[in-house]
Amino acid sequence: MKKKIVSVLLSAVMAVSAVMIPQNSCNITYAEEMSEVENSDHWMSEKKPYQYTDVTEYLAGQEKYFAIGGTSYDEGYVFYLWNAARTSQVLYNLKGEYDNFSFNVGHVDNTSMYTADLKIYLDGELTETIHLTPSDISKRVSIDVSGVKQLKIKMTSEEELNHYDITYGVYNGSFIKNTYVAEEIPLSNIVGNKEPYQTDGENTGVVRSKDKESFFMAGDEYTDCMKMYLWNPARSSRVYFNFGGDYESVTFLFGHIDNTTRVPATLSIELDGETVQTITREADDLPTPVTVPLEGVHQMVLSLSSDVALNNYDIYYGLGAIQLKSLGFVKGVTLDQENVTLAKENPSFKLHATIIPNDANNKNIIWSSDNEAVAKVDENGLVTAVSKGTAVITATTEEGEYKAACTVTVDMSVLGDIDENGSIDSSDALMVLKFMVKLQTPTEAQKEAADVDHNGNLDSADSLLILKYMVKLIESF
Repeated sequence: MKKKIVSVLLSAVMAVSAVMIPQNSCNITYAEEMSEVENSDHWMSEKKPYQYTDVTEYLAGQEKYFAIGGTSYDEGYVFYLWNAARTSQVLYNLKGEYDNFSFNVGHVDNTSMYTADLKIYLDGELTETIHLTPSDISKRVSIDVSGVKQLKIKMTSEEELNHYDITYGVYNGSFIKNTYVAEEIPLSNIVGNKEPYQTDGENTGVVRSKDKESFFMAGDEYTDCMKMYLWNPARSSRVYFNFGGDYESVTFLFGHIDNTTRVPATLSIELDGETVQTITREADDLPTPVTVPLEGVHQMVLSLSSDVALNNYDIYYGLGAIQLKSLGFVKGVTLDQENVTLAKENPSFKLHATIIPNDANNKNIIWSSDNEAVAKVDENGLVTAVSKGTAVITATTEEGEYKAACTVTVDMSVLGDIDENGSIDSSDALMVLKFMVKLQTPTEAQKEAADVDHNGNLDSADSLLILKYMVKLIESF
């Protein structure tokens, strides 16, 4: 009789608990409430979605779990529909590198008991629909993704609109990779080459690697490129370039920036006042390659717009892998340093010159020093200290004679130049002899400069070497 009473009380408690579960939120049960926990095999580390829409991601090591059929999982993702009018989806950028993707899908414990459909899209085409019911706890799905670039898995429902919190989870996924390797995305070359002279609109402009800035499109990271932003569709986002008729073309990838407001947008390309291209992309689309011919073009204006309702905010699209191709003419040169000080610890350094544009045909540089008694430079830009003082090192392009300069300050004792007059001559040899017979006391800097044989002593051997250097019997100490 006691057992029967206890059983009735437990049933009553469970019924009350079920009524108390909120019906206007996604209730995910965590591991400490589970009778069984399945250890992750880290399948999400192989390939995970690049964009989630009303989907919760679970990664191993985060101590966050969802439960299906009484077992909790720490890796996978959970689709959630507030009601049947909503959409819940993930996007993968497979790049054609996989043959198969399989996974288990099931109803998440202690959530609303409604049905749903899992729709599989391969490169934008609906190829399969899997019907899901609350009784599904381990339905295995296998997808042939051979040659597929983009995989979209979307959950919808045919339930009544007043049926809320429809929740299903994906776990125990597995990818089979093929031997194909997608081409690497090229780096942008506009930064330091030909950047916009004007931008209109907040959060619109160049994203720079030196500032540790970047964004993602379809899971790939881009930097040294362009970001365009609309606070809402009534605003503007424009970028202005002056190409001066010196470029052949520009290519780039135009796409939606991951995990930002999912609305379509249009990029308009205007050359010297005339609109020549308009490209409209949906947020789910992979970035699209764009090529713009530029021969004879002076001004290019890029404009981002959207036709969606005004209550859509924070619209982000990007231009990545920007490749500017010139006509090959040299238009300038820059150096990686403008001021350098040389001392005993660093008596030489190399200057690096960058010709503008970086794809110019003639990349020859002529190096020179305006004071070789202080610092010399060789044909490769290697600068070497000679004596104390200041020199200006100049890089001049062979084509066009464009120039860039670096000021070099030498603050060190130069071997042999004991009197620090910028030359090595008989007066230096005489000073060594004076030090040797104690007619004159050397400073520490003079000791370093006088010990040309590096034996730690100041003697006649040092004086003789200086004289040999002066008459060019030896080239160095």
